[in-house]
Amino acid sequence: MPNPDYPIQKLLFFVAQDHDDALTPVIERFVDELSGSRSWSASRPVFLNESWDGLTILGGYLSIYSALTPHQLPPELDRRNLEEIKEFIQRLQVLSEENEIAFELELDGVPVGTIEDGIVDENLRVILLEEWERTLKEREAK
Repeated sequence: MPNPDYPIQKLLFFVAQDHDDALTPVIERFVDELSGSRSWSASRPVFLNESWDGLTILGGYLSIYSALTPHQLPPELDRRNLEEIKEFIQRLQVLSEENEIAFELELDGVPVGTIEDGIVDENLRVILLEEWERTLKEREAK
């Protein structure tokens, strides 16, 4: 159950290429397997297959606790969030490589990076993950 003391953000991933209906069960199975792979801190990953105005969103999202100012997560919860995101991205990377799928990721509607053919782009790898890790290590060292 989510901790009501901290706001939640959603890390959305979606297929960023033309695709047919055959990909839907692949993504749904991925989310189901990811969901059951661990105990998630905020909530389990959610599968999405929705259409708006002719645009289909096939993917899912992971809820995480916001550590953005002015919120200060306890370091252990912040570390858990980071580890969940790392696992999520690593598994998404494998799915992308094995199935030659391009994904885009957004955090609360803000683009944070892409994974294409198993390659995590610099924005996602450096700006999100490495920067988060660096900041967290600085906090833990204090």
